Amino acid sequence: MASASTSIVDVEQGATSANTHVWFRDLRRDDVQALQELQLKLFPVQYNHNFYHRLFSYDHFCIVGVDMSGAIVAVASARVIDTDSMNEPLKQVQGYIMTLGVRESHRRLGLGARALDEICKLLRQRTSCAVIMLHVKGANTAAIAFYESQGFVRDGPEDGLLRNHYDLDGRWWDAYQYARPLTVPLTTRIREKFEFCVLL
Repeated sequence: MASASTSIVDVEQGATSANTHVWFRDLRRDDVQALQELQLKLFPVQYNHNFYHRLFSYDHFCIVGVDMSGAIVAVASARVIDTDSMNEPLKQVQGYIMTLGVRESHRRLGLGARALDEICKLLRQRTSCAVIMLHVKGANTAAIAFYESQGFVRDGPEDGLLRNHYDLDGRWWDAYQYARPLTVPLTTRIREKFEFCVLL
């Protein structure tokens, strides 16, 4: 069952060229209303006041993409999970992507990948996380394709399948759990570039 703070990631795979007219920064308190309006359009979950309040706590992180007019057009948020508090045999600090989305008018510009890169960079700089995790609604094939293209793999029993994970409008949906090292190994990036050159 999904917790109240768990999001459904709903993004489209972007083009390889990034939108240079959008820059990313930390969420500010005066951004909250605009972020609420954006997330109401992006996600089927309606987040309450406590969700936005927690974004400013020490173990939560949120960055927004802002265009030339100052409008928020992208968002990525994450929190830190201390598995020691979950009775895991070995303590490990993990990052968890809560939300990642791009305004419809700014999709297919590579902003989803940029937002993911920026939140991962922030977690590397400010935490000791070694792994980043997330959940994706099983029916959200676009998000699944996007995350797999970014190096995420299914993680857990049953190929990462979480049955009846999301309760949305009275209907239960399965989800998949994905994970990736917070820093993708250099050898992986070299291999991907080599394979791309071979395909050309």
